[in-house]
Amino acid sequence: RMVGLGARALAKVEQGNDAGARRDILDGIEISDRTHYSAPEVLPVAAAQLRFAYGEMKRIQSERIKFNPLPSDFLAALEERSVLLLAAQEQYGIAVRSVDPHWAAMAGYRVGMLYRALHHDLMLIPMPDAMKTDRQKQMFFAFMHVRYRVLLEKGLRQLDETLKFDDR
Repeated sequence: RMVGLGARALAKVEQGNDAGARRDILDGIEISDRTHYSAPEVLPVAAAQLRFAYGEMKRIQSERIKFNPLPSDFLAALEERSVLLLAAQEQYGIAVRSVDPHWAAMAGYRVGMLYRALHHDLMLIPMPDAMKTDRQKQMFFAFMHVRYRVLLEKGLRQLDETLKFDDR
């Protein structure tokens, strides 16, 4: 039942059906918790699939928040995207403990991709109209890369930690 719920949830995530995916994911996790199916150190395949699906749902919700055009409340949009990103990262982090290297590897890869996508979208923030000269434009882009580089570096660190866990 858990494998079926996880597979259906992943399909619903891909179709953009967040409510249906969430229902299947939470039903599957509830079965896992009720039956004590998940061990503290190693996650069975069905539980890992559910956690991966949960991470995928949060990742896609996060990536729906765009910064070009610049939202009227940029800080609130950035905070919402970051909260969803961290929720996805948490679920992927659980899936990394899978006994199946397939789910562990996919989850580890997705953690790095979360931060890469956020960094990419932040770099698409439109340049202010006040930037007229080439030098001003270069300074704007340099500042943007320095300002948000920490996000990409955090993602790379998380990916490295995931890969180290897989080696154990």
